[in-house]
Amino acid sequence: MRIGPKTLLLIADGQSATFFRNTASGETISLEPVHSMGLFNEADRELSDDRPGHTQVGMTERRTAYEHRDKHKANETDFLKGVATISDTLMAKFDELVLVAEPQALGVLRQVMQQAVMAKVTTQIGKDYTKTAMPELEALLRAA
Repeated sequence: MRIGPKTLLLIADGQSATFFRNTASGETISLEPVHSMGLFNEADRELSDDRPGHTQVGMTERRTAYEHRDKHKANETDFLKGVATISDTLMAKFDELVLVAEPQALGVLRQVMQQAVMAKVTTQIGKDYTKTAMPELEALLRAA
């Protein structure tokens, strides 16, 4: 993959996001962090009050459970909305955007990013590279 100097690279999942720019030219990739952000998100069992409640259905003896709202997933979605807001701000200095995100996070980013930012997206990769070391990440992007 070729990443130009005016291309912003976003590597994200539901709990961390890092924006990079390429400082090298041509086929060489040398990434430099532009902005990084993270979220400490506890497990849903720690965030929830209790199990979902139950209710009786009509005059029968049947019972049904209320739907459980996953607060962990809600926190990740809110975090990704913040990532989309920051990317809108950072894109003022860049011409193109490459999205590399865990597949569920990529889906959320597609929904919450501004249309002007999504129009500048040249490549979308549905992989989780947030914990990948820099030399290995650069090699993976060169091979893509």
